[in-house]
Amino acid sequence: MTRIQLSQDAALALRLPPEQPQPGLWSGRQHHQCGWHHHWRQAAKWSPDLAVHACMLYNCDAQLHAKRPGLNGALSRFEAAKVVLEQVRPFYGTANIPMVSDRRACDKIVALVDANNKLRRIPQARRSSEATARQVDAMERRLDATFPLWSPNAEELIRNPEDVAFLASMKGDRVATFGAFDAKLQSKVKRRQEREAGAAARQARFTKEQQEMTVTSSMAVLESESDEDSDADETAAPPADNTPSRERKKTGTTAFIPPDILSRPSLVSLATRLKITPMQQAAFTRGLIAESGGNSANISTSYATADRSRRQVLEAISEEHHKQWTAPPMCTLHWDSKLTPMLSNVHQLEERLTVLVGDAERLKLLGVPAYTKGTDEACGTIIARLTCKLLQEWCCADQVVNMAFDTTASNTGHLTAACIAIQLSLGRPLLWSGCRHHIGEVLLSHIFTDLKNLVPHEYSGPLSCYIPGDAEPPFLGKLHAELTVCAAGVLDYKRGDYREFVQLCLVYLGAAGAAQTPVTFQRPGALHKARWMAKLLYTLKLALMEQHIVLLPQGTITTRQQVLKIRAFANFITHIYATWWLTCDTAVDAAWNDLTLYHHLYAYKSVDEGIAASAIKAMERHLWYLTGEMLPLALFSTKVPVGERRALADAILEHKPADLPLRAPQLRFGTDFGKPKFPTLSPTTSLADLANPDCWFGMHQLHVDPAFLSLEVEDWATSAAFQAGAVNVRAITVVNDCAERGVKLTSDFVAAARSEQHLQNVLQAVEHDRSKQPNLRCCKRKLNTDQD
Repeated sequence: MTRIQLSQDAALALRLPPEQPQPGLWSGRQHHQCGWHHHWRQAAKWSPDLAVHACMLYNCDAQLHAKRPGLNGALSRFEAAKVVLEQVRPFYGTANIPMVSDRRACDKIVALVDANNKLRRIPQARRSSEATARQVDAMERRLDATFPLWSPNAEELIRNPEDVAFLASMKGDRVATFGAFDAKLQSKVKRRQEREAGAAARQARFTKEQQEMTVTSSMAVLESESDEDSDADETAAPPADNTPSRERKKTGTTAFIPPDILSRPSLVSLATRLKITPMQQAAFTRGLIAESGGNSANISTSYATADRSRRQVLEAISEEHHKQWTAPPMCTLHWDSKLTPMLSNVHQLEERLTVLVGDAERLKLLGVPAYTKGTDEACGTIIARLTCKLLQEWCCADQVVNMAFDTTASNTGHLTAACIAIQLSLGRPLLWSGCRHHIGEVLLSHIFTDLKNLVPHEYSGPLSCYIPGDAEPPFLGKLHAELTVCAAGVLDYKRGDYREFVQLCLVYLGAAGAAQTPVTFQRPGALHKARWMAKLLYTLKLALMEQHIVLLPQGTITTRQQVLKIRAFANFITHIYATWWLTCDTAVDAAWNDLTLYHHLYAYKSVDEGIAASAIKAMERHLWYLTGEMLPLALFSTKVPVGERRALADAILEHKPADLPLRAPQLRFGTDFGKPKFPTLSPTTSLADLANPDCWFGMHQLHVDPAFLSLEVEDWATSAAFQAGAVNVRAITVVNDCAERGVKLTSDFVAAARSEQHLQNVLQAVEHDRSKQPNLRCCKRKLNTDQD
């Protein structure tokens, strides 16, 4: 999180007076006289005890509350404390500081007021004594300090070093200030809010149009019954220009329809994207012209014209995009294949390979060629031949530095797999990035298969949450808190199965606010490899419904043994797997996340040795990001502690080869193009222990200047070499989801093509139209903006 100066803090929300009186014994009357109802518009630190105490007295003041509509008399002490707590809570959330329970917080607020009132009740004759003076001085220091509402183990629960430093400052000198969330998360939340606001505006506009149509229909009936009203309407003057927009009726528009309307590129792209056939497009155009009072005989609207023009325009669009596209300097190559219907016979299937290149910001679909398995040519060689052909056609072979792929045998084998064949065709080694989502799928499937679970039925009702045992290891509580913090940061921009998974994890762990929120389960879909998230969703639902399942006849949904396995699997998902899964798609954090997961799995042996052993066995086959080639990415991760980054930099310098730059890796199977050798891990392994000479190949491949390695970690951010390397490293993608989306795109539009080249043109046009208009619901607003 980027730390910036405070713009509006807790003191502003607590409505401090413009000029604070001397600290010490405060009363509600003094607050009112000082102008408590005015905003305090000066910058301030976090809420001190003085502000909390003042706000508490204000909410208890009967005279002030008598002026508020809907409130009669003063609030009770506990109710006033709850009002104060709700005003302070948002700032703890902004600073990512875990709070104590509501009951405990209200008790502390009431205790503060009681301590101050106890001093106020001391008679005037005794206030000059030395003991009373010491008590008053102690109260003044307490009122000047930050009001402590953080949990006792807050430093252990907070993972961000900046948040820990901020909390330490609030406990001491209170010099630090805080601002908004980091720009990336803030932009995602802002986009979600804009979507919700747009949906509300569309609903309001629809309601308004319905009301206008009702009024117009009523007026038309009255006009038909009165000739006098009809004559008056004919002679009535048009409405003035200054008539409010909500009172004006839409009068239509005059537009010229060109004779070649069916061959306009924007309409062709849109019609292709919406899967409108040429015949449907021609018929719709004729109907639109007829309803508008035009003569369709002056427009070419036949099916043959629509079909012919669409093929020609799609080819022109594809060629234009091919000429204008330029590859990013650091490209990752993605590919995936799937069986799709043949163009000549939809009842037969053929393999199609989806190939994409790009970085973390831009991705480009190069093509989806078809191929046949079972020939003398190996599958990996076929994939390499087709992929390299597309790379040469799009002039981007030299920019590819990394490969992101599903970790299947056809891609990662030692002899004729696709990864090796692609490197041989290009004539140079590339980085290997196994898809982290696919790794997570393999890890989960391995455990799920060992447990032999079943699929649940749909259910909505009371839930059974996770209950910690008496002998629960302490590290599980820390993992519980980490997931709660992580889920709060990603819940706003997750959709579909991912969003449901996060919500179910929070409900299962009994997170604050989640257990009290009504939860209705979505109807389960198919359970198969393509929808592997179902394993997570179904297991959590079964665990939440455990108390109701045991009331059913034995074997109705699960057996007794399966109930225990489901509970064990749900505990593993929520405590170990979920946090890794939600943060696994960032390249620079990959090595640290994987090593941390490995250590957690070893520690989890004390909880469930069977699950831990199964997970470790699966993970040891997918240590792609703990190899020397990918280890330098961890130097740019803010999640890695400063000491670990310093030790890793020193270890890389110790393994510096004599000949630089290192253009080929040394620790691979077979030749330089072989699969990287995975390291051997132990419960005490650190990132520095994994460094080897191949780290210099990874840095050379990503064009990372090692000049910053000899500097202190605190000085890296100001180093030009570090800044340039960070740009290159963050361009690398480590998930292969884009290839799966390309497969889905092909499956959706293969029926709209009549030839191989036509299919490629259709896919290029649809991809380009989606990049221009990701959401067709916003097309009207975008059109109005373009016209202005």
